[in-house]
Amino acid sequence: MLKRSVWWASALAVLVGVLACSGTLALFTDTMQPTAGYENIVYSLLFGLLAGAVTALFTCLHVQRRTEQCMNGIIQVLEQLRQGVRDSKHITIQDAFLPGQARVGELLMQISQASEKVHSERARADDMLNNMNEGLVALDNALTIVVMNKRAAEFFKSGDENMLGQNLLHLTHMPRLIEAATQTIATGQADSFDWEDTERRLTLQISISAVNGIVAEKSNGVILLITDVTAVRRTEQIRSEFVANASHELKTPLTAIKGFVELMEADIITEPEQVKEYLGRIQKETERMIELINDILHLSELESVNADVGFTTVSMKLTAQRAVESVALSAHKRNITVEVKGDMGTLRANPDRMTQLALNLIDNAVKYNKPDGRVQVEISSKDGNVLFCVSDTGVGIPPDSTQRIFERFYRVDKGRSRRQGGTGLGLSIVKHIVGLYRGHIEIESAVGKGTTITVILPANL
Repeated sequence: MLKRSVWWASALAVLVGVLACSGTLALFTDTMQPTAGYENIVYSLLFGLLAGAVTALFTCLHVQRRTEQCMNGIIQVLEQLRQGVRDSKHITIQDAFLPGQARVGELLMQISQASEKVHSERARADDMLNNMNEGLVALDNALTIVVMNKRAAEFFKSGDENMLGQNLLHLTHMPRLIEAATQTIATGQADSFDWEDTERRLTLQISISAVNGIVAEKSNGVILLITDVTAVRRTEQIRSEFVANASHELKTPLTAIKGFVELMEADIITEPEQVKEYLGRIQKETERMIELINDILHLSELESVNADVGFTTVSMKLTAQRAVESVALSAHKRNITVEVKGDMGTLRANPDRMTQLALNLIDNAVKYNKPDGRVQVEISSKDGNVLFCVSDTGVGIPPDSTQRIFERFYRVDKGRSRRQGGTGLGLSIVKHIVGLYRGHIEIESAVGKGTTITVILPANL
């Protein structure tokens, strides 16, 4: 279009020049008398007009060329901006631009910088969303997905991460979620619920909140926040079970003590031998209750710390020997032999923690052993670790209970445990101590043959 206009202007200039020559020639022909120099004057005038027309033509061509250069520069800049080119060094404005070229160049530079800033902010927002531990989905009031991060796609097991513009039904068919999102859009009231993924053994908490409040009794959309609360719910369940089990374990000896006391108060038991027997039972139940409370306190203390204190050099062999002395009486009553062997097993630790660990393992090996059985404690050092191994010839543990024995109050044989005076917390305490020292436990057992528990602790934590 521009080229065509310039050519029309050039042609018009030439035409004007020719017409001017013709008019001038006619004027001289009509008004002037022929003279000797008439022809020379006309030819000179005609030559001047033709020279002016040619000059006008070349001027128009020059203007056309420079204008085309400027327009091509503008088109190039706009094309770069359209394609997202953000390097300002690529933006060149032709020197022969219009008088306002500096201002236009400044505006184009501002557009480029604004485009770069928008791209940078968008990339930063995407990075933040995709690095969240929580899943996030933003919906408009038609339940169309506006924003969704990668974590949400993982939670909903979506193979297509680019779900933008799709309805929520393309992401999930969970009736509870669809109903809650629809209700929040209608009322603006937030909602929250847990969803159990039995296949992946996950508990997800889904929180739904309205966007921008309520406008004309309807929100502008909703935000879904999906959080993995599996560990939290498991901890809550363990604590709830712990409180229930602890209450039950405390109630049993208290009920027995209360019954014995009531019999003695009612003078039902008057014989000295009977009184002595019942007082012995009361004492035994009291000791059991004290032992249970002490174990609960130890376990609570272990759960409240992330690192131990009071470190010193500890010999696990000497610690095991002292623990054997503590259980010597109960082992002697059942004719159980307890042997300690191996090297000194020196490590850096809190001596009280190591005493708890050794005493619980050896005491369990004696309690759940057979009469005339044997308990062997072996200590060794290997690869910067100390191995504390306790083996017995007891009743053994069924395969389905091998890992559960470290749970609180878990007993393979509940009747036998209570007869032996166990609290059900000993191995749980051992597990927490080993975890506190960044060690691990290995267990081997066969029903009717015995059990071997090996605790592996770093020599220098």
